[in-house]
Amino acid sequence: MEPLLFLSEYDAELKPLICFKWNEKHGDGFEDANQEFRRYIMNYIFENDQLYISKELVSDLFLAESLWAKEAWCVYQKYHLIGEKLLRSGGIQYIDDFLEGAFSSFDTYCSCRMMNLVDYNISNLIYELKNRIKEATDPEQKKRYVNGIELFKLFIEGDPSEGIVSLTGSVKVQNIKEVRYNIFSKILNKLKR
Repeated sequence: MEPLLFLSEYDAELKPLICFKWNEKHGDGFEDANQEFRRYIMNYIFENDQLYISKELVSDLFLAESLWAKEAWCVYQKYHLIGEKLLRSGGIQYIDDFLEGAFSSFDTYCSCRMMNLVDYNISNLIYELKNRIKEATDPEQKKRYVNGIELFKLFIEGDPSEGIVSLTGSVKVQNIKEVRYNIFSKILNKLKR
């Protein structure tokens, strides 16, 4: 499908073309059947920034890439651009979607710290999140709002990308071992107290 046609006709019926469609494998076996088309659409959006893009599409792209990042154990190099676009176009209306994606993994969080929000009114977002904390009943949602405030404060206080390094190219990940908190660690920590 042509990108301009896709952008102009985007609705819930077209969402399956960009959603995260994972084969449930990691490493070399990892596949997302929609990754190529989704990135094609995202790159078209980045290259044609003056086009009207529906907020729903921007949100759906951001959330699909967030799921991709969580399972791929890395993040698309332009992820922060779609996050920035979601904040700029969706604002407070889409803040829950933004926070869900931004905090879905360490990689998505770090990438969001690369956004360029110099001329964006971050204070309004922080104000809104503080109000939502008061009304939220779900502890996870409250935690996400608190984390969102901390993230946005980084943009006010200085350079949020400080300390963030982006690796590009082919970085082979191998010999991964899962570290689990075990009973021995628990006992050792009690003895230290």
